[in-house]
Amino acid sequence: MKELEFQSECLKLLKSFKAMHYLDYRRTAVQPLRGGRSGGYKKNPMKGWPDITVFFPNDVAFFELKIKGGVLSKEQDEFREMCLGLNISHHVVETYRQFQDFLYSHLPGVS
Repeated sequence: MKELEFQSECLKLLKSFKAMHYLDYRRTAVQPLRGGRSGGYKKNPMKGWPDITVFFPNDVAFFELKIKGGVLSKEQDEFREMCLGLNISHHVVETYRQFQDFLYSHLPGVS
């Protein structure tokens, strides 16, 4: 599976949840999953910004999606280190199952 296909599958999973918002790595506007308006999108100008940012109630998690053998860029590694230093969730995910398991573990009542 190519990295873009992996990202698309993870975004499809996010869209299947009702009360969650996420930020697509290719965009700068928050995308509501069910209805609502986002005000349009612009290409994300920040190098190193993770592929997906998920907003949970009282929490946020960053996901860098890498296929097996993928390597973080210098900017991605710096962003990850900043998050970890601030005790902010940042995950480098190599499989759809890892992404799915993390979401399910952070959403009570979802399986």
